[in-house]
Amino acid sequence: MASDSQNPSWPVDSTQLEAESNQGNRNVPRRVRQEHAKHHAPYSLGVSVSIPLSERLALTSGLVYTRLKSDFTTREQSLHYIGVPIGVTYSLWKWRFVKLYAIGGVQADFNIKATIKNSTEAMSRDTAKDRIQFSTMLGPGLQLNLNKGFGIYVEPTVRYYYNNGSTVLNYFKDKPWNINFNAGLRLSLH
Repeated sequence: MASDSQNPSWPVDSTQLEAESNQGNRNVPRRVRQEHAKHHAPYSLGVSVSIPLSERLALTSGLVYTRLKSDFTTREQSLHYIGVPIGVTYSLWKWRFVKLYAIGGVQADFNIKATIKNSTEAMSRDTAKDRIQFSTMLGPGLQLNLNKGFGIYVEPTVRYYYNNGSTVLNYFKDKPWNINFNAGLRLSLH
């Protein structure tokens, strides 16, 4: 069988594969018809640590929770990820407890839970998880410092999601270039 990258009109993912029991070979997938897909924008929240490297430059990392939701013709898919970002911030402007900065970096997202709900089922069930999803990002950030070492941040960034080779259909594959709006809490070490 041709892979889905060679024949994009036949998407194949773990929820679409069915064993061909009439031939006795449970490992041979059967093609199914194309489904309409609507991928909702990701929802992300995170906690971050900032380690100053100089007066204006800092290294940031932390944990980011992301939820992806997709509606298909006959099912609904929900994917939950924990991401580990590594970035560098460059302070552009500071005034009292407000800081404006530029940020660039990479992130690895690990799919920790994947569920599917068919239109005929009342409850969701677990399904195959996505592979590790890598991305790069660049954009501005704004941090409101609540005290000397703790703040709230918002980062509207342009992000590119690399093809991870997985057959799980989702927002990252449908729109590899997009604008993300990240928000969260940041601990700044001094």
